[in-house]
Amino acid sequence: MIPVGTWDPSDPGSRARRRDYIGASELARVLGLGNTDWGGPLSVYVAKVGQDEPLDDNENMALGRILEARAMGLLEERLPTLEPAAMLCPNTMTYIAAQGDRLSATPDGLIRQDAGLPCERELPVEVKFTARGGEEWADLAAWLAGNGPVPQGTQLEGYWCQMQSQLAVTGAPYGYLCGIIGDRAAAKALAGLPLTDEEFRVIRVERDEIFVAKAQAACKGFFARHVLIQVPPPATAADADAVRRAYRHAKAGMVKQADGLVDHFAALDEIKQRLSEANAAVKALDAEADAHKAAIQAVMGEAELMGCGEWTAKWTTVPAAVIQRRESRRFSWRGGK
Repeated sequence: MIPVGTWDPSDPGSRARRRDYIGASELARVLGLGNTDWGGPLSVYVAKVGQDEPLDDNENMALGRILEARAMGLLEERLPTLEPAAMLCPNTMTYIAAQGDRLSATPDGLIRQDAGLPCERELPVEVKFTARGGEEWADLAAWLAGNGPVPQGTQLEGYWCQMQSQLAVTGAPYGYLCGIIGDRAAAKALAGLPLTDEEFRVIRVERDEIFVAKAQAACKGFFARHVLIQVPPPATAADADAVRRAYRHAKAGMVKQADGLVDHFAALDEIKQRLSEANAAVKALDAEADAHKAAIQAVMGEAELMGCGEWTAKWTTVPAAVIQRRESRRFSWRGGK
């Protein structure tokens, strides 16, 4: 693997260098895989042609860096059982596999199995913190073990793509995906308390040669068909936020004529009408539901609970909040179908 420079999101030169490659975390978006909240192919294109705006550092990003360091420490504690006589090294260097490649990777860490081992055999490590989603980690582990379906459209499918990118670049046969899962686990990690295997997951990800070959070809094709000639890929719903961020500033007096978008405008008109009808139906159903609730609540009076056949109704006291200075009550019911 060939180093191309360290990754520093606050450095303009580092961000410019990143435009020459598809980063490991961007691969799933190019392929239309993973959680669509991350964006799609157009969001990657916008970044590669320099039309995106850098994200300002924030508390969540700072917390992520702290938890990442803690996760590396937790992995190091488990390393003797995973990779005996190996050494875990933090990493900020971006690599490519060979000159001319468009796929790059910046692993969070590299496991060196032996001081004399070639760099190509270093094992990549990717660490994550997720406030929720423990079941997705379990689903990914089950799929990799041959005991479940592919976790399609999930955050973990995107992580798997990211690991495959790192394996493609490093040439390693496998690597490790690690995650601190849940707010409670994060609090324990920050306090230096031990985490259970459910709170800190370590998944060994094997290199998928077929996927790697397709990913490398897809990245080269993406640059050839879109980035180099500045022809954007088709927009998807996943790319809506990226388009808004790229073109958030309107230029006064600038007018474009685009006859080729007639179908899109016609579709929007139809969707607008359908949404209006759906909203009207929802309002009517809400009003009907309120009438039924009012009839039940009138009989309940000040009682906290009321039974009626197979149903149970309940009033729950909601404490006063800063923006709502007096307590209120929340009505709920269960039973029936």
